[in-house]
Amino acid sequence: MVESKRQWRKLRDQDLWLGLMALGLFFVVISLPILFGISRDFGTDLAAGEASTSLAFVVVVIGWLGMLGFGIMSGVGSEGEVDNQAAILTIRPPKDVAGGLLLSNLIGYGYFTGPIALAGGIGLAVGAGSPLVLVGVVFALIVTVVTGVTLGFAVGLVLKGLFRQSSWLARLKPVLGLAVVFGYFWLSFTGRLGPIAADAGSVLVDSPLGWLGDLAFLTTPNAGASAINAAGTLILGAVIMPVGVLAVVRAAEYAWYVEQPERAEDESESEPTAKRSPALAERLDSFLGAVGVSPATQGVTTTVLVRGYRSPLQLIYVVAPLIFVLPMIETTVRTGFVPEWFPWAILLYGAWAGGASFPLNILGNQGATLPTLLSSRARGHQVVHGYILATVIVFVPLTAGAGVAAAHFAERSTGTLIAVGLATPVAVIAGGVLAAGIGAAFPRFSSIDLTTTRKARLPSKTAFALFSVAATFAVTAVSVLADDIYRLVMSEFLSTHLPYGITVDPSGLETLAQVAAGILLVVVPLAYLFARRRIDRYEIS
Repeated sequence: MVESKRQWRKLRDQDLWLGLMALGLFFVVISLPILFGISRDFGTDLAAGEASTSLAFVVVVIGWLGMLGFGIMSGVGSEGEVDNQAAILTIRPPKDVAGGLLLSNLIGYGYFTGPIALAGGIGLAVGAGSPLVLVGVVFALIVTVVTGVTLGFAVGLVLKGLFRQSSWLARLKPVLGLAVVFGYFWLSFTGRLGPIAADAGSVLVDSPLGWLGDLAFLTTPNAGASAINAAGTLILGAVIMPVGVLAVVRAAEYAWYVEQPERAEDESESEPTAKRSPALAERLDSFLGAVGVSPATQGVTTTVLVRGYRSPLQLIYVVAPLIFVLPMIETTVRTGFVPEWFPWAILLYGAWAGGASFPLNILGNQGATLPTLLSSRARGHQVVHGYILATVIVFVPLTAGAGVAAAHFAERSTGTLIAVGLATPVAVIAGGVLAAGIGAAFPRFSSIDLTTTRKARLPSKTAFALFSVAATFAVTAVSVLADDIYRLVMSEFLSTHLPYGITVDPSGLETLAQVAAGILLVVVPLAYLFARRRIDRYEIS
């Protein structure tokens, strides 16, 4: 109970994880009526003897595999960590702490899986005309969650110990995490996750895992479930639980007491005074000095780039939108067809990502070095210039290269390729200046937990929302004015999706884009002036 309350209080201040949790809860809620309807129809067919439970058994096995996977993620992630470990493990023995963490995770996953299973069970009971259906579903739910999460939690704790014991694995952990997340969404959006899970479930359904299906459908009429297999599931669950709990305790002791390699320096993202990489800083300083950048701007630019290099996890949120274009990327790779509007979408993403990465929290990113910056000889305009220059160095080549390449493979005209290339630095610079103004108005100095040992200062929710909306409108307006085909595509898109039958013809859209571009020409210089004055006059209370 204490761990559950602590996790909730901690989560309330973590925008990133709270948002992901809310998104997951949203998908759970909208899936309940759909699941109820499918289960009700299935129960009706079963009662009439017109359906088979073979696929349903596979779904139950897949559910257990999902609980196993979630248990592994919990063990290797923050749910398998103890805050103030030295004190807690002195007060209480590891078995008590590990047992409490395990129970907290079981309750947490019960909150999410319970409604889903019950929605399916109630629909099945309504369709079959028997309330006893819920008895088997509830017992199967308990066994699935308890055994799957327990065994997975033990495996996750062992992995945590391995990551801690090896400095090489510790550095590789964020990369592996990103690979798992992108792999999951890639398989989901491209429709491959379902067949892969179904194939795995079909193989395992003939093993004792398949007995979970017998337990789930034992009280469902005409389901053909085996009472012997159902009883075997309960017996195996009763045997697995103490073994699993013991495995969790031993794995926790290994993970928490493993000897960690010594670090030459503190590499935590929460430490703002960490030393810069000398070799990288020197190369950047030499390059910037050679092109005539002033010393103050040069110092800010180098610091921003080195900080991003040393703490790449703080930029993780700008990668999130790429998840939603995975289906189109997969289709493009498979068919070789690139949509004609795609180069301008890349321009939008590059301008947004550049502004959101560095300037959007121009004050908050300084952390404990903010007093030093404010008392230094660097003026507000030099700080803004340094952040914009860092943004240009990173995002202009990437955006221009990707945009021009997309225009080429989309078989656009040479004029469009040149337009995309010329618009890129303008869009990235304008996006960076706009982000600096918004970020200076709404700074965020607190950190959020990215992992158990790493923190990052992300932009505030207000700054992030305002900049995302402003950047979307601004780049869309520029793209509409620069490209006739994009104008037609956006006109059709808006006319299709706007409510109340509102339609926007291409000429009307061009007029709106001209108005937006005019506003942009005024807002961007104002944002620059505000950012530099805000930095010059900022006082630490």
